[in-house]
Amino acid sequence: VLTLRNEEAGLEYAEKCYLLGRQNNDPYLIYCGAISMARNLCLNRKMEEAWRYTREADRLSKRYDFKNRSDIYNTYGEIALEAGDYMKAGLYYEQAIREHGFSQAAYVVSTYVGYGRALIAQKKYKSALEKLQIGKEISEKNHFTVPAGSLPVAFSLLRSVR
Repeated sequence: VLTLRNEEAGLEYAEKCYLLGRQNNDPYLIYCGAISMARNLCLNRKMEEAWRYTREADRLSKRYDFKNRSDIYNTYGEIALEAGDYMKAGLYYEQAIREHGFSQAAYVVSTYVGYGRALIAQKKYKSALEKLQIGKEISEKNHFTVPAGSLPVAFSLLRSVR
Protein backbone atom coordinates (compact mmCIF):
# COMPACT_ATOMS: atom_id res chain seq x y z
CA VAL A 1 0.00 0.00 0.00
CA LEU A 2 1.54 3.28 -1.09
CA THR A 3 0.29 6.77 -0.74
CA LEU A 4 1.11 10.09 -2.26
CA ARG A 5 3.30 12.54 -0.44
CA ASN A 6 1.30 14.35 2.28
CA GLU A 7 -1.70 12.06 1.85
CA GLU A 8 -2.79 10.06 4.88
CA ALA A 9 -5.09 7.32 3.52
CA GLY A 10 -2.32 4.92 2.54
CA LEU A 11 -0.55 5.49 5.83
CA GLU A 12 -3.75 4.80 7.76
CA TYR A 13 -4.36 1.59 5.81
CA ALA A 14 -0.76 0.44 6.38
CA GLU A 15 -1.12 1.15 10.08
CA LYS A 16 -4.35 -0.88 10.23
CA CYS A 17 -2.57 -3.79 8.56
CA TYR A 18 0.32 -3.49 11.02
CA LEU A 19 -1.97 -3.29 14.06
CA LEU A 20 -4.11 -6.20 12.84
CA GLY A 21 -0.95 -8.26 12.54
CA ARG A 22 0.00 -7.32 16.10
CA GLN A 23 -3.49 -8.09 17.38
CA ASN A 24 -3.51 -11.53 15.74
CA ASN A 25 0.16 -12.23 16.42
CA ASP A 26 0.68 -12.79 12.69
CA PRO A 27 4.35 -12.15 11.80
CA TYR A 28 3.75 -11.89 8.06
CA LEU A 29 0.93 -9.39 8.45
CA ILE A 30 3.09 -7.36 10.84
CA TYR A 31 5.90 -7.53 8.25
CA CYS A 32 3.61 -6.33 5.42
CA GLY A 33 2.25 -3.55 7.60
CA ALA A 34 5.72 -2.50 8.76
CA ILE A 35 7.09 -2.34 5.19
CA SER A 36 4.06 -0.37 4.03
CA MET A 37 4.34 1.94 7.03
CA ALA A 38 8.02 2.52 6.29
CA ARG A 39 7.42 3.43 2.65
CA ASN A 40 4.51 5.70 3.46
CA LEU A 41 6.40 7.41 6.27
CA CYS A 42 9.34 7.93 3.92
CA LEU A 43 7.07 9.56 1.35
CA ASN A 44 5.81 11.83 4.11
CA ARG A 45 9.41 12.67 5.14
CA LYS A 46 9.17 10.99 8.56
CA MET A 47 12.53 9.29 8.19
CA GLU A 48 13.25 8.15 11.74
CA GLU A 49 9.92 6.34 11.92
CA ALA A 50 10.48 4.89 8.45
CA TRP A 51 13.87 3.48 9.53
CA ARG A 52 12.28 2.02 12.68
CA TYR A 53 9.52 0.17 10.81
CA THR A 54 11.98 -1.09 8.19
CA ARG A 55 14.26 -2.46 10.89
CA GLU A 56 11.28 -4.23 12.47
CA ALA A 57 10.32 -5.77 9.12
CA ASP A 58 13.97 -6.76 8.62
CA ARG A 59 14.07 -8.56 11.99
CA LEU A 60 10.83 -10.40 11.23
CA SER A 61 12.06 -11.33 7.77
CA LYS A 62 15.20 -12.91 9.22
CA ARG A 63 13.47 -14.58 12.15
CA TYR A 64 10.75 -16.22 10.05
CA ASP A 65 12.88 -16.73 6.93
CA PHE A 66 10.66 -14.69 4.60
CA LYS A 67 12.05 -15.16 1.11
CA ASN A 68 11.72 -11.67 -0.39
CA ARG A 69 14.70 -10.08 1.36
CA SER A 70 15.21 -7.69 -1.55
CA ASP A 71 12.05 -5.84 -0.48
CA ILE A 72 13.77 -4.95 2.80
CA TYR A 73 16.90 -3.64 1.08
CA ASN A 74 14.81 -1.82 -1.50
CA THR A 75 12.95 -0.04 1.31
CA TYR A 76 16.20 0.83 3.08
CA GLY A 77 17.43 2.22 -0.25
CA GLU A 78 14.29 4.31 -0.75
CA ILE A 79 14.65 5.85 2.70
CA ALA A 80 18.36 6.57 2.27
CA LEU A 81 17.68 8.09 -1.17
CA GLU A 82 14.93 10.37 0.21
CA ALA A 83 17.22 11.32 3.10
CA GLY A 84 19.93 12.36 0.63
CA ASP A 85 22.41 9.62 1.58
CA TYR A 86 23.03 8.50 -2.00
CA MET A 87 26.07 6.35 -1.28
CA LYS A 88 24.20 4.36 1.38
CA ALA A 89 21.17 4.10 -0.92
CA GLY A 90 23.39 2.62 -3.62
CA LEU A 91 24.73 0.00 -1.21
CA TYR A 92 21.22 -1.00 -0.20
CA TYR A 93 20.13 -1.24 -3.84
CA GLU A 94 23.16 -3.41 -4.64
CA GLN A 95 22.12 -5.76 -1.85
CA ALA A 96 18.52 -5.76 -3.12
CA ILE A 97 19.79 -6.80 -6.57
CA ARG A 98 21.76 -9.68 -5.02
CA GLU A 99 18.62 -10.81 -3.17
CA HIS A 100 16.18 -10.68 -6.12
CA GLY A 101 15.64 -14.44 -6.32
CA PHE A 102 12.07 -14.34 -4.98
CA SER A 103 11.06 -10.84 -6.08
CA GLN A 104 8.27 -9.82 -8.38
CA ALA A 105 9.42 -8.01 -11.51
CA ALA A 106 7.90 -4.73 -10.32
CA TYR A 107 10.16 -4.75 -7.25
CA VAL A 108 13.18 -5.50 -9.41
CA VAL A 109 12.40 -2.59 -11.71
CA SER A 110 11.87 -0.34 -8.69
CA THR A 111 15.29 -1.32 -7.39
CA TYR A 112 17.00 -0.40 -10.65
CA VAL A 113 15.13 2.91 -10.86
CA GLY A 114 16.07 3.82 -7.28
CA TYR A 115 19.66 2.77 -7.87
CA GLY A 116 19.75 4.84 -11.04
CA ARG A 117 18.45 7.88 -9.17
CA ALA A 118 21.09 7.42 -6.45
CA LEU A 119 23.82 7.23 -9.11
CA ILE A 120 22.49 10.33 -10.88
CA ALA A 121 22.68 12.22 -7.59
CA GLN A 122 26.33 11.12 -7.30
CA LYS A 123 26.97 12.29 -10.88
CA LYS A 124 27.76 8.71 -11.98
CA TYR A 125 25.78 9.09 -15.16
CA LYS A 126 27.13 6.15 -17.16
CA SER A 127 26.38 3.72 -14.33
CA ALA A 128 22.97 5.34 -13.80
CA LEU A 129 22.11 4.87 -17.46
CA GLU A 130 23.12 1.19 -17.25
CA LYS A 131 20.87 0.59 -14.21
CA LEU A 132 17.93 2.46 -15.74
CA GLN A 133 18.33 0.53 -18.98
CA ILE A 134 18.19 -2.78 -17.09
CA GLY A 135 15.04 -1.60 -15.33
CA LYS A 136 13.51 -0.59 -18.65
CA GLU A 137 14.30 -3.98 -20.21
CA ILE A 138 12.76 -5.86 -17.29
CA SER A 139 9.69 -3.64 -17.44
CA GLU A 140 9.24 -4.20 -21.18
CA LYS A 141 9.89 -7.95 -20.90
CA ASN A 142 7.13 -8.24 -18.28
CA HIS A 143 4.69 -5.96 -20.14
CA PHE A 144 4.00 -3.49 -17.40
CA THR A 145 4.62 0.13 -16.64
CA VAL A 146 6.37 1.33 -13.53
CA PRO A 147 4.10 3.14 -11.06
CA ALA A 148 3.83 6.91 -11.44
CA GLY A 149 6.08 6.81 -14.49
CA SER A 150 9.18 6.63 -12.30
CA LEU A 151 11.30 5.05 -15.04
CA PRO A 152 10.56 7.77 -17.63
CA VAL A 153 11.05 10.41 -14.94
CA ALA A 154 14.44 8.95 -14.04
CA PHE A 155 15.52 8.89 -17.71
CA SER A 156 14.36 12.48 -18.05
CA LEU A 157 16.33 13.46 -14.96
CA LEU A 158 19.42 11.78 -16.39
CA ARG A 159 19.05 13.65 -19.69
CA SER A 160 18.66 16.98 -17.92
CA VAL A 161 21.92 16.67 -15.98
CA ARG A 162 24.16 15.21 -18.67
